[in-house]
Amino acid sequence: MEKNVTRRFIQAPQKRKGAKELFDVDIAKESNMKILEGIWKIAKDCIKEDIDKRPEMNDVAARLRELRKTLELGGKRQNFSTALSKSSSSDVYLGDIDDNTRVAVKVFTNVSESREEFVLQLIIQSQVQHQNIVKLFGCCLEMDHPISVCEYVPNGALCNYLVVEKGEETGERSLLDMNTRHFIALGVANAIACLHEKWLDTLNGSITPWDILLDGNFCSKLSKPTPIIINESTIMTTEVVPGNYMYMAPERLFFSRGFITAKADVYSFGQLLLDIVFGIRDTMFWEELVGRKSFDFVNIVYQEVYLKQRIVDCLDPCIIQAEAYDSARSMATAEHMVKTALWCMQFSADHRPSMQKVVEMLQGTIDIDEPPNPSSSNLYDSASYSSCEPVMKMSFNYRHNLPYPSSDEGEFKLLRRMSDAKGLGAGARTELTFICI
Repeated sequence: MEKNVTRRFIQAPQKRKGAKELFDVDIAKESNMKILEGIWKIAKDCIKEDIDKRPEMNDVAARLRELRKTLELGGKRQNFSTALSKSSSSDVYLGDIDDNTRVAVKVFTNVSESREEFVLQLIIQSQVQHQNIVKLFGCCLEMDHPISVCEYVPNGALCNYLVVEKGEETGERSLLDMNTRHFIALGVANAIACLHEKWLDTLNGSITPWDILLDGNFCSKLSKPTPIIINESTIMTTEVVPGNYMYMAPERLFFSRGFITAKADVYSFGQLLLDIVFGIRDTMFWEELVGRKSFDFVNIVYQEVYLKQRIVDCLDPCIIQAEAYDSARSMATAEHMVKTALWCMQFSADHRPSMQKVVEMLQGTIDIDEPPNPSSSNLYDSASYSSCEPVMKMSFNYRHNLPYPSSDEGEFKLLRRMSDAKGLGAGARTELTFICI
């Protein structure tokens, strides 16, 4: 009789109907079947005939705790009525945990990364405790749609404070003065430096204004530290997400095995730093500034803004309004941040500072030398790229993926040089295939 029950228990989950018949009607609900299946898997391992194949009790306890967490979060999810945001990959809800701490509950509707990369991101986020990295309270992976529970960051994404609409005078954006912007930038720099220190041989995939959140005191927090492990066997695949290529270091476009380092994050941070100072503007603003239709953003900032001392002409207009009584100090801080950004965006990774040095530069604890021209105009002058043929495969409509509206002639110079595509016009589509040798 006992063996028949055991056999029936082991075979039941092959058919959900049979599994339901084993349990009390009050718990054998469809919403509980994922949990019951988890219990079945644990029990099945525990009653294996081969003693050596049975799990240790501490392993059983750990698995049961994970199931309980899944049950608790799954139940709480039903009570989340306030949606904070929705995207193609996840829905985020406002909730609270037992001590009334407000949390953001993210339900992943589409895990685009591989399961291993997704889990690695959560592991790192759980192990790194830093005031400038969003805290992870817990997660549930044993569900059709994984759930993560993070601290609630009320002021939202940094990008909401930086996008400058054409002709904007006052607008509806919050007025972030230069001191606050410097505080935000320093926080992000500290977060990246922390990740580089604790997780050697990694770089982060997301350092954009869309991935930086601001708390009630405008303390910046990196929302999703997404590590990319770099080693000799790494094959880098680059997905050009709309709006993201501006934050990608040249070596992530001109990849040679073993060449990419954490200095790629430094480049991304440099672009973020310029956004914080100037705001996120369309190409027409910069084209009008230089009097021609071409768009090499880094070169414009260096040649036309920094060298000609025109930073004040390009500042985010919200800074001007907020700095009515402290303009001199604001300009000094802005120049300091732009100079730091130009060092961060040097074309050669070897010429960029480490993130820890960037922190010191922003803090003003070290002197900053005059930066050389970081422009990509010396693309083929660098011996670093002499052994690198086309590496990765990218297929995208480059004009529609610009973070700024582009004019027909405002073609992305770097991509033109990479592909040597002389016929690319507005809305053209190109596929670039690179192979490393």
